[in-house]
Amino acid sequence: MNTDMATKKIKISIFLLWGVVSALSMAYAKYEYKIDEPMYPYGQYESDTSAKLVRGITNAFYAWIELLQTPIRMSEGPRNHVVTGVLLGVPYGIFRFAGRTIVGVYEIVTCFVPQPPIFSPIQGDVL
Repeated sequence: MNTDMATKKIKISIFLLWGVVSALSMAYAKYEYKIDEPMYPYGQYESDTSAKLVRGITNAFYAWIELLQTPIRMSEGPRNHVVTGVLLGVPYGIFRFAGRTIVGVYEIVTCFVPQPPIFSPIQGDVL
């Protein structure tokens, strides 16, 4: 007999708890949560993450171009010549090669967090 009374009390308390929760949820039915607003316009997040992934892959796999491109660019111009390209361009090209490779790997790993580019893309003809 005691168990019947206990189950009846449990059923009544569950029913009352359900009623209270229902009443509270109706009170906040028209509240607009900020979590419902998208952080990006539709499709912008996907576009930013895919652009970062492609940029990271490009930087990681084509960073070796800096070894050739930097000395050539440093040897061009009226005040520069081949010696400037060799003495300053080669070490600077190695530095840019390492930096572009590290940034490329970083952008591949963190492609799901969109951010502006760290390096601008490689432009122009190499040779």
